Amino acid sequence: MADVSDPALEPIGAVHRTRLGREATEPMREDIRLLGAILGDTIREQHGDAVFDLVERARVASFRVRRSEIDRAEMARLFAGLPIGQAIPVIRAFSHFALLANVAEDIHRGRRRAVHVAAGEPPQDSSLAATYLKLDAAHLDSATVGDALRGALVSPVITAHPTETRRRTVFATQHRITELMRLHAEGRTDTDDGRAIEPQLRRQVLTLWQTALVRLARLQIADEIDVGLRYYPAAFFEVIPRVNAEVRQALRARWPDADLLAEPMLPPRVVDRAGTATATRT
Repeated sequence: MADVSDPALEPIGAVHRTRLGREATEPMREDIRLLGAILGDTIREQHGDAVFDLVERARVASFRVRRSEIDRAEMARLFAGLPIGQAIPVIRAFSHFALLANVAEDIHRGRRRAVHVAAGEPPQDSSLAATYLKLDAAHLDSATVGDALRGALVSPVITAHPTETRRRTVFATQHRITELMRLHAEGRTDTDDGRAIEPQLRRQVLTLWQTALVRLARLQIADEIDVGLRYYPAAFFEVIPRVNAEVRQALRARWPDADLLAEPMLPPRVVDRAGTATATRT
């Protein structure tokens, strides 16, 4: 699934792209091209040239629909009567491509954030850094701040949603692809243990392709709970303590006599299947 070149930067619908905008997103486009090419190679290896060609026809036709060269009905007619055995891998190809593109977009957000910081630009609104600047500009006294924050609670909320209940293999594989692409974005060709990144990416994409995105059995509430709990070791146990420490340090440095957050905030409580609640202080 290779990218279609677009040197003219023609408008898409009502959106007119600019050269500057394209240059800013080019690293992300390169990541998408890499992942798309690996996915295309995987599809060809697993299903042959016929299915790969169908995927390419669908991809090119979708670009033509987006550019208003053909309508959706004309695109649908291209695949009318397609045997289910060929239709399923085509559908899966675009589901997997969307997932891989999301990985590239997440990495690009971090890349752009680093660029803005390196350029000395002001922090983005709603970030902690921007909030600290607003607090400094407000010239608040310790009593006012202490009264406002007394009893305040900040807590992450995980909303169970069936569409986000991915299989554990898909979850773990997507996480590993993200790790490898972050190393790739740093200009590295090998992992810390000396393995080449691209073969590792190909192995992970193959694992992703050979794993069904949806379960054959009906989802239960316990499945959604399990998915939510996966985020604790994957992110919360690492991120929340760092944010906790940063907020405490920033507030106590600005208003040392207000005795703000004298004790670290408690992390989320985790209840295992046996009903045992555990928590680790930060």
